[in-house]
Amino acid sequence: TALHLQRCLERVKMRLPMAQLSCSILACMAICAHHQVHAQGRPNPTPLALTHVTVIDVAGGPSRLDQTLVVIGNRIARVGPTGRIQVPDGARVIDAHGKFVMPGLWDMHVHVFRHSGNIPTDVHEQYFPLFLANGVTGVRDMWTSPEDFQTLRAWRRDQATGSLLGPRVTGSS
Repeated sequence: TALHLQRCLERVKMRLPMAQLSCSILACMAICAHHQVHAQGRPNPTPLALTHVTVIDVAGGPSRLDQTLVVIGNRIARVGPTGRIQVPDGARVIDAHGKFVMPGLWDMHVHVFRHSGNIPTDVHEQYFPLFLANGVTGVRDMWTSPEDFQTLRAWRRDQATGSLLGPRVTGSS
């Protein structure tokens, strides 16, 4: 899955030469893809510890410097000052000095399915890499037909097996 994410990011860079993705976001996305903690993935049983990372408080609080974040399965198990947080035995430890983590973003108004005559109906191959590259881990499609819900279910199955990287997609009508 990490190789797939790298290829997706390369396509994004080719399509959007003006968009320079920060090393911090790329590192976090590669870590998440490797450990399959994206919205619909099967959790990796090996614990992951990011040490010396800066945690961004999106609720408006100050950023927390030099933190350790431990992921077990597909959940953040604990976070706190480096040196005070115990890293599980056998965990993959990544020194994230100079890197940042923050919660995944949701885009609440997207049109993943196109319902006009000459545009392809399924554009997820173009959209999903862009969402992930920009930290969007969930989206709400604003025009989802009954047929589109079948596609959504297929995407969820593919995400669960790790064959499709993308945000969690919810449909509406």
